[in-house]
Amino acid sequence: MHIPCEPSSTSYCPTTSSQPQTPSTPQNNNTSQQPTEANPIEKRGRKASATTMPVSKKHYQNITNQRIYCQRRANYIRNLEIKVSTFETLYFDAQDEINLLREKLALLEE
Repeated sequence: MHIPCEPSSTSYCPTTSSQPQTPSTPQNNNTSQQPTEANPIEKRGRKASATTMPVSKKHYQNITNQRIYCQRRANYIRNLEIKVSTFETLYFDAQDEINLLREKLALLEE
């Protein structure tokens, strides 16, 4: 059985061979993509931490204003989507009416 040793330790470390031990290194080079306690995966975007509060009043105001802006933008986009859907229904209704009137006109011309 192999028990890895710390390179800086001077205490006795039992090993299966009499060769000096080197610190074990992983075989793949994707160690930065594997989550561990010492090396969590870094995520993009704002790092929201529930444990830390804003340090200054200005920082707190910036965070509050950012939230308000995002809510306002989301409401604006939601209103635009509602308008688009109503205009689409009006457009399709108008197209149907135009086609119906064209058919009536074609029947009257005959």
